[in-house]
Amino acid sequence: MFVYFPAMHAALLPQGLPPGTRLLDPGYLDEPGPDAFRPRGLPLGPAAARNLVRDSLQFGEQFKGPGDLAAYGLQEALAEKRETAWDIKAELARRVSGAADDSVDQAPAQAQLALLLAWFYEERFLEMEGIEQNLAASWQRFGESLGVEPDEGLESEELDRAVSGLAAPVVGRPEYSWGVLLEAAATLLPAEAVLVTAETGPAEGWREAGISPQAARDAGFPDLPAGSRVFRAPVWRLSGRRKAPADRPALLRELAVAVLPAEA
Repeated sequence: MFVYFPAMHAALLPQGLPPGTRLLDPGYLDEPGPDAFRPRGLPLGPAAARNLVRDSLQFGEQFKGPGDLAAYGLQEALAEKRETAWDIKAELARRVSGAADDSVDQAPAQAQLALLLAWFYEERFLEMEGIEQNLAASWQRFGESLGVEPDEGLESEELDRAVSGLAAPVVGRPEYSWGVLLEAAATLLPAEAVLVTAETGPAEGWREAGISPQAARDAGFPDLPAGSRVFRAPVWRLSGRRKAPADRPALLRELAVAVLPAEA
């Protein structure tokens, strides 16, 4: 089973994906979409997941000003200090799930939270992008109703200045902490899942770390586009850790990540 990574919304997917590629669904919505794969046995149901995201946004305000974190959660904090991030996520997961016993494995709930925050950020980005596009179209129609053409020079520039303060807030395209999200996905996905990505940056780091890729056909995936390369390694190596974490068995298993060719 091919699962695209790291984007989790269809609008953010590249062209040229192999047939049947699924979107990873961390369980924010009541029901998964038609092309989504929601892992079985998620520790948090949809209602609890939404509560956890809400609490994360409030909790994140303690770490940075009421800017990005207040709007989009703990994603940047997670990227900065991974071990501290896991402590934060464990506390939030315990609070929402009611699992106060420290002997209970919190890794699945922590992993789900990391993916939920990334999913939520994508959702906000797409909403803001849609608002911006609608505003641009509305102002164009307004200008046309006044008889202003796009190339009328000064009058058009004056109209632009008049409405420039009413533009939608700009939300940058999601940037992902690969290590955090890769570990989260590997914790929740079944062993047969193969991650598929169009991002080439991580592949460069894997090569430098001594992880050699295989051609897709040689790796047993003839359905991948020609030129795809498959990296296989324990999750902890792919996520950039320096040594294997003995207390995280999900990160010790081997994972396959297929990197699509740039032209795909």
